[in-house]
Parts: sequence; structure tokens; C-alpha cells
Amino acid sequence: MGLELRRPILLTKCQPSLTSIDTLTAVCPILFTNLRVLSKVSDIMPRTFQRPFPAVAKQMAALGQRMKLARLRRSLSSALFAERVGVSRDTLHRLEKGDPTIALGTYLRALRVLGLEKDIDAVARDDELGRKLQDLNLPQRRSPRSNSATTRSKEGDDGQG
Repeated sequence: MGLELRRPILLTKCQPSLTSIDTLTAVCPILFTNLRVLSKVSDIMPRTFQRPFPAVAKQMAALGQRMKLARLRRSLSSALFAERVGVSRDTLHRLEKGDPTIALGTYLRALRVLGLEKDIDAVARDDELGRKLQDLNLPQRRSPRSNSATTRSKEGDDGQG
């Protein structure tokens, strides 16, 4: 069986008859692309990885270490923690080492399992530099009119009235 291309079908709430398993698995409604073609394209595209700056690598390693200590304080084995996070033990080990290739979503799931998901809300909460830059781009107030202009208008009103 060769590569089949089907007509794209837009699935909406108004078309409940088009929600068969075959249709859902065969067509990606978001990209209007056959899923078989999509998997071939993603296999062709190479993944690129940029090494983080040394300071960022240290921060990632420190985050991984803190997450490992949090797991140990809760007496969770690596196997149980990996199962709850939904990753392999190898991925968990890389996460605890601060591997920058681990997806952010994986870190967030791990924080959720540890009960620390609220900690992520503190990231970039108070953006002092951004606020200063924003203030610099605000339009400047116009200077008030000079007194001579207001004096002339008052004199003109008095002279004609």
C-alpha cells in the first residue's frame, strides 16, 4: 500500500458524523495533512540543539539537584517518581542532572508530582528591566503652553468683550 493522500476534512462540532476512529486517525484537522505524511516529514527534519550558556547550564543543574532533593525528602523512589511523572527512569535521571534537552512540560509535570507547581508562577513575575524599558518607550508628556500664549489669549478676550 503506497502513500495515500486524502482530502482534508475540517472537523467541527457541527459535524458529529465525521468523528469516526478511521477519520480521526487518518487526518490531522489542524494541519490539513495526512498523518502518515506528517510523520515522514518530521522524521526528515533534523532536530537542532544549541548548548546553553555556562551560567544557564549551572542553573539547570541546580534546578535538577533541587528537584532530586525534593523527591528524596518525600521518600519517593526514582522508579515511582518516574512513573508518576510519566517518563522513563533514564529521562528522570537526565532531568535530575539538569539536562537542557528535557522538555519544559516534563519539568512542570515533575514539579506537579512534588507539589511544587506553584513555584513556577514566581518566574518572571516582577520584570523590573522590562518595566523600565516599557517606561522609556511611553510617549513623553507635552510641556504646558508658555505663559505668553495664555496671556495673549486673555488680553484678546478682554479687548473684544
